[in-house]
Amino acid sequence: MTIPMVTAEGFASYLAHAVPLARDIAVTHVRRIVGGASRVTYSLDAAWHDDAGHHERGLIVRLDPGASLLVSNREVEFAAYRGMATSDVPVPEALWIEGDANWFGGPFFVTSRIDGCATRRQQEFEPPYDAVGETLGRNLFQIGGRIAAF
Repeated sequence: MTIPMVTAEGFASYLAHAVPLARDIAVTHVRRIVGGASRVTYSLDAAWHDDAGHHERGLIVRLDPGASLLVSNREVEFAAYRGMATSDVPVPEALWIEGDANWFGGPFFVTSRIDGCATRRQQEFEPPYDAVGETLGRNLFQIGGRIAAF
């Protein structure tokens, strides 16, 4: 089994495909985010110019894994992000979805990155998050309720 892999050079090529007018593309800080069960996830920074000007974005690439204990549907997940974009549920901007596994070794989609979020499961019990634990817990259930009602 081959684990899908995103590289700076590979994502720069994909970005040129996804944004045909993009030029001067730079991709940096590519790193795999571990801990997810349903996708192979990478974080990266991308910058480019096009006719609208200069763009700098933190991006997330979520790839279908070669094998997984959790079965999920990439198209449904991407559509859920798109559908909730105008709601009060905090979701990343869904940018591109790609079925061609030749780019990185598996189908994938790309979203904006929401910076400032905890990525370790125990991090919410450590400073500075421990001081706002009650608020985090309340927000978790309020947002979960809004998602369920969506």
